[in-house]
Amino acid sequence: NPLFGCVMSRLAAGERLQLTEFPLAPNKATNTAIDRTLSAPASAAPGFYPVLADGLRPPFLAGSFDLVLTPWFVDVVDAPPGEIAARVNHLLADGGSWVNHGSLAFSGPDPADHLSLDEFAELIGDTGFSHDASAEQEVPYLDCPQSRHSRRECVVTTHATKVADAAQPTRHQSLPEWIVTGRAPIPLSPQFQSQALSTRIHAFIMSLIDGKRSLKDMAVVMEEQQLMTKREAEQAIRGFLIKMFDEAQRGRGY
Repeated sequence: NPLFGCVMSRLAAGERLQLTEFPLAPNKATNTAIDRTLSAPASAAPGFYPVLADGLRPPFLAGSFDLVLTPWFVDVVDAPPGEIAARVNHLLADGGSWVNHGSLAFSGPDPADHLSLDEFAELIGDTGFSHDASAEQEVPYLDCPQSRHSRRECVVTTHATKVADAAQPTRHQSLPEWIVTGRAPIPLSPQFQSQALSTRIHAFIMSLIDGKRSLKDMAVVMEEQQLMTKREAEQAIRGFLIKMFDEAQRGRGY
């Protein structure tokens, strides 16, 4: 997030920043917007350089660091935990330390990547690290005193030491090249074909809305066009109209 990088850079330089906090559920009308003053205990030492970059494609040579800290990172980025561990290993010099801090509430698409702390420690050992220590602590999270909303989070801190080189994954791609460069053919995937069919049906449904036809009238037309049976058409139209109505309600457009 560029905001965090900019704020950190200015605080590290000794600046005091005035920012406004907007509590999710303010407990008083006067707490809708709260002015905050941010400052660091001291300026950073000489030689401190902030770099804003992609953590999965870091612009650094292998073995560049003695320490890599991943705060609130491994469970939310778009990569399996094993790939993240291997990339951290690549950045560390021999004997370097990896400190991971934050949640282990993995939510990626593959359930096999939703690791427990024991499994995460085992994974670290399989990617060229010795697992030195882990600690868990329950802490307040998003706990603004002026908000009615808060929660508690079980935070894990893990320390590991690089003892061997790990096999490196291929260059990370968050998006395929046919989107990034726009030169390769767009694959006709089953998902795209299904979405194309849905889009055509929705467009036809929209074309039938004339202020006169009822839902059942529209279903008859769709059956006449041999798109689907009347019963299937009613279900499809009703589902589509519910979605459109809900979106219009949220935007106050209905």
